[in-house]
Amino acid sequence: MGSTSTMPRARKTLVPVDTTSHCHCTLSCVRRAWETLGQRWVQGISQCERFFSSG
Repeated sequence: MGSTSTMPRARKTLVPVDTTSHCHCTLSCVRRAWETLGQRWVQGISQCERFFSSG
């Protein structure tokens, strides 16, 4: 849908480093990603949370 145009690298990797800079792991972005890709983003969200928890 529109996720491919927003994050073309998401195809190769679940959640590339670019994702953090694109949506900053915001709830809105995660919510949209969740609805778009679904369970595929579960691992990505966990990595995002870890990234934020680290600093």
